[in-house]
Amino acid sequence: MIRSTKLEFFIIFETIPAKKILSILQKGYLCVCKNPDLLYLYSKNELKEWDQYTMRHEPVSSISLMKRAADRLTDHLFRWIPAGSNVLVLCGSGNNGGDGFCIAKNLRDLFYHVEVWFFPVSNQSEENSFYFDQLKNIEEITLTTIDPGKNLPEVPKSTFLIDAIMGYGFKGPWKNGWDKIILDINTLSNTKIAIDLPSGLNDDEILTNVSIIADHTLTIEVPKKCFFYPENVLKTGEWTIVPIGLHPEFRKSQKSQVVFTDKTLISFLLKKRHNFDDKWSFGHVALFAGSDDFPGAALLASRACIRSGAGLTTCFTSSFTGQCLIPFAPEVMWQHWDWSEGDKKLVLPPSFSALAVGPGIGRHKTKESVLFQLLQNNPQIHKVIDADALNMMASADVDFSNLCGHSILTPHAKEFDRLFGAHSNLYEREQTALSKAKEWNCIIILKGHYSRICTPQGKMYINSTGNPGMAKGGSGDVLTGILVGLLSQKYSPEEAAVIGTYIHGLAGDFAAEKHGQVSMLPTDLIENIGSVFKQLIP
Repeated sequence: MIRSTKLEFFIIFETIPAKKILSILQKGYLCVCKNPDLLYLYSKNELKEWDQYTMRHEPVSSISLMKRAADRLTDHLFRWIPAGSNVLVLCGSGNNGGDGFCIAKNLRDLFYHVEVWFFPVSNQSEENSFYFDQLKNIEEITLTTIDPGKNLPEVPKSTFLIDAIMGYGFKGPWKNGWDKIILDINTLSNTKIAIDLPSGLNDDEILTNVSIIADHTLTIEVPKKCFFYPENVLKTGEWTIVPIGLHPEFRKSQKSQVVFTDKTLISFLLKKRHNFDDKWSFGHVALFAGSDDFPGAALLASRACIRSGAGLTTCFTSSFTGQCLIPFAPEVMWQHWDWSEGDKKLVLPPSFSALAVGPGIGRHKTKESVLFQLLQNNPQIHKVIDADALNMMASADVDFSNLCGHSILTPHAKEFDRLFGAHSNLYEREQTALSKAKEWNCIIILKGHYSRICTPQGKMYINSTGNPGMAKGGSGDVLTGILVGLLSQKYSPEEAAVIGTYIHGLAGDFAAEKHGQVSMLPTDLIENIGSVFKQLIP
């Protein structure tokens, strides 16, 4: 068995003798039975390939696969829409519209009052035409073709709208007046449920054209990447994954570079502790944080670090901050650190296994060269670089790009733009983050809702935990403490970033349940870290 420093998974096979397994356990390795099923976010081309793979290897015809999808989607609609309700299905001319035609027939069979509007946005696909012809012969369903040059028919307010006009292949913009029709649909106060994704969105980029604003989205098999941009959040509403039985082997043969993190992945990565472990088994953290002006940052990062399992933590900080640490986190050691005299203390002894620098240290021109030396003289130690350290890197006259190897950088949007230049939106930032992670050989956590973890290998993890209540000063300091605490326990930077961001967000979710998003505090995150670990480690 090989334990890689990269985020790679391994298997212990049943043929390994019990004594050998015991030996492996005593060395501190995590034993698992199989790889977790990662929740990959596929591009529109990869999604098409998955359909084709299923049709070839199951095998199943495209017509039958569409019917199966519609049946699974109808199961969810049946739970949400009261029996006997009026339902209006909006169907385009592609495969998304074909799903809509099938759903309309299914709902008719379940005794809903169904009407269908057909939107001839483009040429009909073969599957769409097949189910369109079937629907025309059903007397109980009213079928109306929509003309983009005319006003929409009247719709009773109690009618549920199902959007199946366009799927993930939409390129935009709308042509021939269809944009006005979409705007008119959005003015309707009816409940709107989108099939796969709201019509007008594109799964691979952010489009500026209008789209359906849905209350709910039933997304097929996996979430779509476009769900995770602020420009689209209000358009998708609440979304639910609806598995339709696409071939599971495709996930193994086609591993996307974008992963949505979940509990299964994090529990798989976390290591269990063993009876003969001691504090040295879990490392010694050097935390450069806090100042007379910002002592709280050091307190938050230090306490989060020890809560995350670090064996020993030493905070290098000002005397005033060190005195504040004693009652807040008595388990943390502290050492006086003066950035103006830092050149005498820049090489850390080998007893330190991880380093974090930045929270609350303040910004000053004289500190930039000290930071440069600190990073340059300790290349062997995995690091977290955050807050004021990132800001100093952005304004310094020296090049830090060669000093970040095997480090985790944790900028929020403003820090990111100071470091790498102005960006218009999250999509642009994540593209730059992927590029810089490769160039600098580091992990970049682009903080925010659905934080992005970008790796040198071009992989991007989208974090699934967290809430707006965490948008308070100090939350980032807590994340830094969690990350460096994990690094000290011999997690690779990639593993620490993925696990730490998830734990940070889930602690925030627990805090929101107890205190509400408005009143929760960063200290509440720290106090919930233990509950998170109890849930994640069986």
